[in-house]
Amino acid sequence: MRLLKGFQTLWTVLLLAWGATAASADEVISDPGIGIRVAPGSQAETTTYYERISTKLGVADTRRDLPSLTALLRHLGYRSLTAEDLEFKSPSDLMATFPNDQLLVSRFFAPKIVDFNVKSADTQYPYSVGWRKLVRITALPGSGADSAGLEAAYVLFNYVQMQLTDAPFPDGTSFSESVNTQVIIVPRTFAMGREDSAYFLDFDTRTGGYEIHDFLSAAFDVAQDPNHPEKTKRNYYVPTACAQCHGHDQEGGGPTNGVFPYAKLNYLDTDQWYDMMAFGEFPSTLGTYDVLFDGGLDHSTGAYGAAFDVIRKLNNFIRNQNSESVHSGDIDLFKIKAVDKWLALHQTSADPVPALARALDLENGSAIWQDTQDDRALLGLLDQYCFRCHSSVLYSVFDKQAVADRWRTIARYVQLPADNASHMPQGRQLDAQTIADIVKYVQALK
Repeated sequence: MRLLKGFQTLWTVLLLAWGATAASADEVISDPGIGIRVAPGSQAETTTYYERISTKLGVADTRRDLPSLTALLRHLGYRSLTAEDLEFKSPSDLMATFPNDQLLVSRFFAPKIVDFNVKSADTQYPYSVGWRKLVRITALPGSGADSAGLEAAYVLFNYVQMQLTDAPFPDGTSFSESVNTQVIIVPRTFAMGREDSAYFLDFDTRTGGYEIHDFLSAAFDVAQDPNHPEKTKRNYYVPTACAQCHGHDQEGGGPTNGVFPYAKLNYLDTDQWYDMMAFGEFPSTLGTYDVLFDGGLDHSTGAYGAAFDVIRKLNNFIRNQNSESVHSGDIDLFKIKAVDKWLALHQTSADPVPALARALDLENGSAIWQDTQDDRALLGLLDQYCFRCHSSVLYSVFDKQAVADRWRTIARYVQLPADNASHMPQGRQLDAQTIADIVKYVQALK
């Protein structure tokens, strides 16, 4: 069995602290575990972090000198570009204004940010759909950011399409806007394992003046409280919550020797987005909008090819950043292998790839998903319900060996009540048959 090296004792402590169901010490130690809730961080941690990284960002004081998203754009060298431009102008307009890949812009379906605790009143539209707009903006030569050794900023706008008749992306003429805006800034160089490999920032909404912010409010892993069903979100503070989902999963979002040397951008998996469109939870979206919003429904067109090529370029940049911020040992291997797999499958093709063809082979002798009824069924369930977290946190569901190593924990946690802190999948409520199926199939892996 392939274990996550060096973390058996740590996970034993964490599982007990988070209230996992009773299990012998041997069982927990022999099972790497998946009992992880996103550490929310705190206001104090954010204040300390923003103070620490100010000189790294090339400013004296992060809050004072980068008070808004527009101020950050100025720091990157874009004097005529505003936060409103970045949010509301179309990808084609932005990229035409700043050619040669100075700006890469993509708009896409985002199942990761869906609040699955809230059901829509429309039975044909069970959940309000999430969409994202990602902008990679290069630091211009001679800018303050360039002088500080910064390479680029990745700006992520997040939208909720409340009704099917709503446009997924606003154009700036209405009050619709990004509900929060996350930023990751990557340096040109850093000492691997000893310096920050990326920096996290958060900015308020347009209504809030795009002011620098301490946290984002979301429902990534919130278990619905039956006594307070209206409370479906929590505050996730910079940098702890950011780091846990972006490279520092083994550290629970905490730094290593005071810095974040393993901070990573998450790759963009178009294939999994198409899977989520087709699983049936977003039936009215499928056929109305494509996963790549600007590509259109006809994949044979130049517009779709251009939209997909932007994703291809972004994933190449992300792959390079991930490889430079790799963890010691093989702890991060699944992250590198996942983006490598996507790039290999889509080197020349923009067609969606079935789940089995995306199976990961991390080590010689490891189990690999096969074209059998049981493997197809289990991988489909994990893809639908677990990929949301376990594509970037601790392991990937496309690594069969990692799933097999955790079969006890998976079976145990999916059977816990949905409001239990250790319930899996966090933020989801599965019906009895789905739970029974997952348990049956993972037990067969033992």
